[in-house]
Amino acid sequence: MQISFAFRETALILTAFFPIPYQTTLFASDSGSQATGTHVGGGLQQVANLTSVEERADVLMARQEYQAAISAYDLIPEKSAAIWNKTGIAYQHMYAFEEAKADYERALKLRRNYADALNNLGTIFLEQKDFHAAEKLFKKAIRSDPNKACFSKNLGTTYFAEGKIQQGAEAYRAAFSLDPDIFERMSTQSIEEPSSTVERAGLYYCMAELFARAGLKDRAIDFLRKSLSEGFNDRKRLLEDNDFAQLRTTPAFSQLMREHGIR
Repeated sequence: MQISFAFRETALILTAFFPIPYQTTLFASDSGSQATGTHVGGGLQQVANLTSVEERADVLMARQEYQAAISAYDLIPEKSAAIWNKTGIAYQHMYAFEEAKADYERALKLRRNYADALNNLGTIFLEQKDFHAAEKLFKKAIRSDPNKACFSKNLGTTYFAEGKIQQGAEAYRAAFSLDPDIFERMSTQSIEEPSSTVERAGLYYCMAELFARAGLKDRAIDFLRKSLSEGFNDRKRLLEDNDFAQLRTTPAFSQLMREHGIR
């Protein structure tokens, strides 16, 4: 999943800012302040010198001091949808999913089509394996803001988890077209993957195609190796796939084929 959240890019996109060890989702959050990593690490005095409660809370979030951040956000008397979304993210990082869900829903009561909160609520349902609800929320987030790659990536992850390989591949391609770095960023995190071996093989094959199309041959080989290890066995497709035309000319591809007895 990918929960939408990023202070630097108000879209989330829980990019690499707040990694959640078990999730495949990006958090999304828009922020009225510009409290970013430039404020982090300077001690409590820096936090005290910031001009607003929200900024102080944002810095605490960046430090991964989630309970303290929630306490700070709670000092804001009239909470906006963005604040409820942020407190939801903080709770979700602490694995308090019901509290997170409640805060995302509060955000959506204030802003019905708030794309970041829709996405983040979808990640809760994806975590709970309620794929139908997650899919519906991710689609709604995309309709509200079609330009955030993490929303399409989350939708693709949901499709793969449901065994909808073709739809998952299409959603991943959409995410990649919006942000070619989206999968590179997330690859540094521990991403929850579909439980079925067949689903994982299809997901990895799709990733290999995306990286091959982008000319990232090493990454394509990495994911192709994972796909084959998970049982991908469509030899004809592998040897005729147009996305792998250049990849097939490389020694790494030839070596991989020999390793798996493919000629």
